[in-house]
Amino acid sequence: MGLSGFEERGATNLSGGQQQRVALARALAYTPTILLLDEPLSNLDAKLREQMRVELRALQRRLSLSVLYVTHDQSEAMTLSDRIAVARQGRLEQIGNPVEIYEKPATSFVGDFLGRTVVLEGTVRKSGQGLFVEFSDGGDRLSIGENHHGSFAEGETVRVVCRPEDIQILPNGPAGPNQVKAKVNEVAYLGDRLEYTVGVCGRTLVLFGGKQGRYPAGAEIRLVFDPAHLALLRLEQ
Repeated sequence: MGLSGFEERGATNLSGGQQQRVALARALAYTPTILLLDEPLSNLDAKLREQMRVELRALQRRLSLSVLYVTHDQSEAMTLSDRIAVARQGRLEQIGNPVEIYEKPATSFVGDFLGRTVVLEGTVRKSGQGLFVEFSDGGDRLSIGENHHGSFAEGETVRVVCRPEDIQILPNGPAGPNQVKAKVNEVAYLGDRLEYTVGVCGRTLVLFGGKQGRYPAGAEIRLVFDPAHLALLRLEQ
């Protein structure tokens, strides 16, 4: 538990984070078959929280414990879980493994809760080439993976959802397949990367880019979307 040197100290003389680790040790001392943990790392500093995540996962595997772990921290949920249940106001929004929950969110809430999402609204168009979502200006459209082809009707208004890291930023030029035109509104320097606020298809999005090939505010750019990483949701979702 990282409490070496505190053996002689009373529990009430420990800090909140140290008391939390003592409580966890007490629960594990009985080697339970199922363990309920409710925000067990919330009072720990960032470095110790990362260390304890690794230790908890190792303990779970070594002791073959079933653990029900309640947390608002998406990193804890993603790194510790075999299955995740996302709840909103007492209602389960989605249950699945971390990859399913993150890559294919069933609702906009799930997508926003687990990391950043990019959301665009458009209209479904079907043709011999497949299913597309066309945006309001009529000039940009994105093709959608085959798993959605039977789920949506021609002319239906939908949300296209994906993760910022699945969008590639290219300099201005003729738009190719699954590319849309955009404009850089603001640029923020974050040290290891740049944060771009861009206007695209009537929406404002926040995307990240590398420090090579920088784009200044006001630059015209293209955004490349990968159809394999696009989720299609109805407006009520």
